[in-house]
Amino acid sequence: MSSRTDIPDDDTIEGLEFSGLDLAGKDFSSREIENVSFDSLSLAGSLFSLAVIRHVSFDSVNLQNASFESLHALSLDFRSCQLTGTSFFKARLKKVLFAGCKGLYSVFSSVNADELTFEDCEFSDSDFSSLSGRRIVFRNCKLHGCSFRFSMLRDLVLEKTVLEALEISDDAREARGAVLSLENALSVLSSLSVKVDFSK
Repeated sequence: MSSRTDIPDDDTIEGLEFSGLDLAGKDFSSREIENVSFDSLSLAGSLFSLAVIRHVSFDSVNLQNASFESLHALSLDFRSCQLTGTSFFKARLKKVLFAGCKGLYSVFSSVNADELTFEDCEFSDSDFSSLSGRRIVFRNCKLHGCSFRFSMLRDLVLEKTVLEALEISDDAREARGAVLSLENALSVLSSLSVKVDFSK
């Protein structure tokens, strides 16, 4: 890869490294990005909507309020990224990893995924509603006040992951058939205003 300090105007961006730059607000919409690394920089408010991205890494990147809506992605790594206000609405994600990321008001609703992994991440008041696909894993994560409306919990792998103040539908359809830890089962009951008295 070659290092760059600016974004080429080409429709295809390939084989480049970007490090330590302020690329906030850049528009990558509808472009093809392949074999690119973004390291220790800001892409806050940037647009990746409708882009096709393959084999790209984001390491210690500020992605606050960035938009990846309707993105088509294959083999992406997001490590130690700031995802506050970041939107992946209706994105198609295959072999995508989020590791050590933190987000507030992040949006993953209507994402279609295949091999999507969240590891050591923290999300608060974020939207995972209508999340679908296969091999979706949350490992060692903390999710507080997140919405999983119309996302079937039985289709998710929740490994050592804590769900706090979970938001689901009034009829708890999302929890049907799910195998949950005691802590997460209590969170589901709490979302339905059911209190558990262990003294009885």
